[in-house]
Amino acid sequence: MQTISTEDELAAVLNAPCAVLLIDVIWSGSAKASRGVVGKLVEVRRESNMLSSVSFYRVDLSDQEGVLWTGIRSWLSSQSAPQVSLTCGGKGALVWIREGVAVDYLVYAASERVSALVEQPHRAFVDCEPWEQR
Repeated sequence: MQTISTEDELAAVLNAPCAVLLIDVIWSGSAKASRGVVGKLVEVRRESNMLSSVSFYRVDLSDQEGVLWTGIRSWLSSQSAPQVSLTCGGKGALVWIREGVAVDYLVYAASERVSALVEQPHRAFVDCEPWEQR
């Protein structure tokens, strides 16, 4: 899972064909649990090659300010997604992104089993071109 650290990287992820974004903070136990679940999801992906067309990214919003903070919150707002609960809760939120559109989100990744999260990209990216070519 690649960590986003610049505005250009964020823009690329938000317009990716099929991406899953972990919104992370270092100060939360809930976010730590979510990192573990998403890490297992990425591991399952590698082992099974199930989600080979899906890219996974992490953004650290621990400071709750700055260019990435502002950029993500603005984009989530444009998507009618709950920007406050996804960025301020410190739970380790996931956002499924397809070509600039937030197709789904989960406020707390650790609230789901890995097997349920493995299925989520199937639903979120069902008509994503790279997915169909698999």
